[in-house]
Amino acid sequence: MDLAEMSLELTIAIHKAFGFHYIFAKQDQKQNLQFHPNSQKLHGMYKLLGVVHIVLSISLLL
Repeated sequence: MDLAEMSLELTIAIHKAFGFHYIFAKQDQKQNLQFHPNSQKLHGMYKLLGVVHIVLSISLLL
């Protein structure tokens, strides 16, 4: 597996994970439930993964 394929796999994983995270967060808001304690941590992790992916993508283009 080369770097381009890895970057694509990472993108798909991030979008899936973030999509599920977003749906659950929205459901929590609708039901007025407390946010899951790890919700904020997960959000930060997805942001970090996004940054790593962008850096990888840029380095592939150069």
